[in-house]
Amino acid sequence: MLSLRLFPSKSKKDRKPKNDIGNKVTPLPELMAEPTSARSMSFVGTHEYLAPEIIKGEGHGSAVDWWTFGIFLYELLFGNTPFKGSGNRATSFNVVEQPLRFPESPVVSFAVRDLIRNLLIKESQNRL
Repeated sequence: MLSLRLFPSKSKKDRKPKNDIGNKVTPLPELMAEPTSARSMSFVGTHEYLAPEIIKGEGHGSAVDWWTFGIFLYELLFGNTPFKGSGNRATSFNVVEQPLRFPESPVVSFAVRDLIRNLLIKESQNRL
């Protein structure tokens, strides 16, 4: 049997003593969110997931991520996106102009519908 060693083992005298991890205190990671006043004019993504402010070319902030999360949740639950049209142009129109509707089945709780409804508010400043 052939044995290949990529990293030679250190002799006992060359090894560093293991630090006691239980005695170390490390700071918790700090969450840094994008400022809500920051705006971007980029246009990247699948039409079905684009927020209305991107389609309208108004510039956008981090609220587009919450919109996309709402679309994702809707698609996970119902099997399709809420504003899908016959093509990209129709889908874009639906995102901007059509109200959010939920199918009758599957039946989901009020809390789930309320969450999605608040993530998919068309005015970004009012979005969850």
